[in-house]
Amino acid sequence: MAHGQGAGSALDFNGVAGGIRVGNSATLNFGLGDFSLELWVRVPSTLTLEELVVVGKRPVCGNSNFWNIRTSPTDGIYLEVSNSALGEDDRCGAGLIYDGEWHHVAFVRRGREIRSYRDGSLFATTTLRFDYNVDNSVDMFIGDGVCAGIGRNGRMQGNVDELRIWSRALTEEQIRHKMTERLRNAEPGLVAYYRLDEGADNTCPGGQDVCDASGNANHGVKF
Repeated sequence: MAHGQGAGSALDFNGVAGGIRVGNSATLNFGLGDFSLELWVRVPSTLTLEELVVVGKRPVCGNSNFWNIRTSPTDGIYLEVSNSALGEDDRCGAGLIYDGEWHHVAFVRRGREIRSYRDGSLFATTTLRFDYNVDNSVDMFIGDGVCAGIGRNGRMQGNVDELRIWSRALTEEQIRHKMTERLRNAEPGLVAYYRLDEGADNTCPGGQDVCDASGNANHGVKF
């Protein structure tokens, strides 16, 4: 574990093997609805892989119903949404973060718009071409996914901390106000909250390795 934002630790990914499997949950399927994803992330400045899988809920490495966050040296860190019936996908990036420094990034879908935020400020806005239904029946993964190892896609390298998933669209003020604070776990629309402070000997209820502090039991298992 590597030291992260605030007290505690952060997940440290080496890009070789392993990740966190959270499982399939109705609370992580947003359908056509609004949602927000935010996290602290640090990516090495020496990175050479084209794409890194950060977090996502994606059935196949192609067009399907999914949402995921990935990084690339061209799009930076970005949210991508897709729908199998449309055979299309759209993305919104928050810029390059391959500098070895900690950055807070957030992505908010509200209707047909995605906004990206970096370090508490609006970075970009994308108007979606379609209404993307992102529901599927597969597990959510952190640091790994179905595209890892295909082409120039790789597993996460670096650190992830304070991953928060919401079933509502956060405002810029809400993101900036809470990005450096721990949540109370009672915020409306908070469906998964990973502080990622678990040490080697800590486990969650049921024996899982990574705890969801939102109260929705979206705990994760290392593999």
